[in-house]
Amino acid sequence: MKTCVAWFTVAGCILGVLGATFVYTVERPVFAGAAIFRPLRAADDQPGVSHREWLKTEAAALGAEANLMKVVRNLNLESAWSMSAGESVTEVRERMQVSIPDETTLIQVIVTGTKRAECAALANGVVKAREETVREAAWSRQSNLQSTYSARVKTLTKSSGDKHAELVVAMKSAGVTGDFSDASLLAATLTPELSAMRDAWQADAAQLAYTKEKLAEASLPQIISPYAETLQKAAPQVNSVGPSWYPRATWWAAIGAGFGLVVGVLVGALRRRMPPRSAIGTASPLPLGAVEF
Repeated sequence: MKTCVAWFTVAGCILGVLGATFVYTVERPVFAGAAIFRPLRAADDQPGVSHREWLKTEAAALGAEANLMKVVRNLNLESAWSMSAGESVTEVRERMQVSIPDETTLIQVIVTGTKRAECAALANGVVKAREETVREAAWSRQSNLQSTYSARVKTLTKSSGDKHAELVVAMKSAGVTGDFSDASLLAATLTPELSAMRDAWQADAAQLAYTKEKLAEASLPQIISPYAETLQKAAPQVNSVGPSWYPRATWWAAIGAGFGLVVGVLVGALRRRMPPRSAIGTASPLPLGAVEF
């Protein structure tokens, strides 16, 4: 039995080495593309939230489905990989790792795969997609401000004009004559009732002037700050990150030896259960019957 177990163990070890050789020869090497950057936080972005928590939010946003979907579309991965958009997003997520190195304000994006250029393009594409989202959000905020201030100017213009007209009509009804220009209305001595109407008109006029200033500011060409400071842009790596030949061969040899050991023990146990060949050859013959003539 010992000989049988040893033989199968050695055979399994040899087969394991051959399997490792096959895998090493056929399997394509794994490469990694790494992008390192420092996100730049706006002064009014999420007030009350610590910078570390803000960084964690940014790291989560990089791996969010919306960001990865933009990566898939920007790089046309559906066509390149012959996958649906959802499958492509899943593939990118499985190959991507986002981390925040300890004691830093940096974010690192690493993408692994069998193609050097593709890994680099994906790592850079993840950062670029997030940058586009941040810029789009900034432009959207500016557009919303313009719409809000424009609507407010329109409302205040009508309200101020109506109150000015009401004041003039009330003054004429009270017997006030003369010039009804804005300067004259402000300098005139009025009754408490007319003075209250003038104050209401002036309040709307002041709000109108302020809103026009804000609309002018929102209408100026906006200078959007960069999303991040890039410390390392991902580039195609020359050396692979896959395991080398020696540990791979050792691992497969151990698997083969273990499998051979198990087979050897099973075969040895099976042989013990079978009757020995000597017992079969020396079995007593059956007695012959009488011969009739």
